[in-house]
Amino acid sequence: MSIQQIDVGIVFRPLETGRTSSGSSMRAIGHGPPSDPGSVKNRAFSHWILIFSTSSGSLQVELDNQYGAIVSQVRAFPHKIRAHNFAQYTGTFEDIRYLSDNHPMNGDTYSKTKNNCQHWVAHFLNSLRSYGDNYPPRNFRVTNYAVYEIILSVWKVTNMFKSRYGNVRTSYTKVFTSALRDYAKRFLKFW
Repeated sequence: MSIQQIDVGIVFRPLETGRTSSGSSMRAIGHGPPSDPGSVKNRAFSHWILIFSTSSGSLQVELDNQYGAIVSQVRAFPHKIRAHNFAQYTGTFEDIRYLSDNHPMNGDTYSKTKNNCQHWVAHFLNSLRSYGDNYPPRNFRVTNYAVYEIILSVWKVTNMFKSRYGNVRTSYTKVFTSALRDYAKRFLKFW
């Protein structure tokens, strides 16, 4: 496949919570291509999915939690998927599949609060940007810094929580989500 301009976006799919024999679980509602990019205001309680689109099709790239282990999942669609676009990647869909297959979180244990789809997306974007910087003519160019910064803010919030609360287990999810929401409020007017 030849090098092309690929729009990079994100969608937020609502989460369904439930109880399993091993405890509580969270999973995205629905499979297949999202028909709506999702509400930005509820992103802290959503499953984050990266969308890579050209005029001839799209790739949906996401973390999948299989029995507690993280695996990358890539689905191809013959149409453009609506997303909150924030960057352009000059490269190929094969590059994206390669980075997904070799994601550093693949095989790790999934955690709702510190090793989840938000962290997975941030890691993937760092890898994609590095790949674009180091393998010309490939290139990664941010087109909407406000969106990009919110996505990468997951690490800042995680580190802020750890320094403030240590390894407290009880209200981890509520505090983490609250910290992410507070941090992101500064950027909502741009998104």
